[in-house]
Amino acid sequence: MVDGLIIRPLGDGDIAWAESVIGAEFGGRLQAIHGVMVDALECPGLVAESDGRPAGLVTYREEPGSVEIVYLETVVKGAGVGTQLLDAVERETGTRRLRLVTTNDNLDALRFPRKAGR
Repeated sequence: MVDGLIIRPLGDGDIAWAESVIGAEFGGRLQAIHGVMVDALECPGLVAESDGRPAGLVTYREEPGSVEIVYLETVVKGAGVGTQLLDAVERETGTRRLRLVTTNDNLDALRFPRKAGR
């Protein structure tokens, strides 16, 4: 676990950092989701911070009956930051039904729901 983790809304001041993370790990902020191009950083989102530095990011979009995770990234892997971000999305949106869709070559994303107990 990351000590002193704070989770707060994604703000305009986070965009440059978020773009660099998405660009490095995810191929850019525009993502094809179910055949539609979605700007991951125009969606609602949350940032996890530790000691004043970003530790993770989640963006999501609300669907009828569920919330779909658009982007989830953590700086420190295996420390529970992703799980805490998903818990915060559940609290923020009032839903227990989160959907995460990924490609079959994103092994971290495929393992994550099982590791997080989801």
